[in-house]
Amino acid sequence: MIVVDASALVEALIPNGAHSEWARERLSGDPAWCAPDYLIAEAFAAVRGLQLGGKLTSEAADEAFDALSAVFVDLVPTQRLVPSCVS
Repeated sequence: MIVVDASALVEALIPNGAHSEWARERLSGDPAWCAPDYLIAEAFAAVRGLQLGGKLTSEAADEAFDALSAVFVDLVPTQRLVPSCVS
């Protein structure tokens, strides 16, 4: 199982990121993914920021949004993670 970080997911979804190929290789290594429940919102915001900043075309952003909508991730409620962060 891979614990997915939003930055790695965004890199995997965009066509020409500095680490896109690396992220795609790592994430394709295991089909079972989990992440905190805010992953999707964080990734959407990052893609939108790249688009608004001119670093990603509207077409590439739309493709990333579509792919992100189809991603299957076991989302773990953040509230369940808090105790392990402080112990």
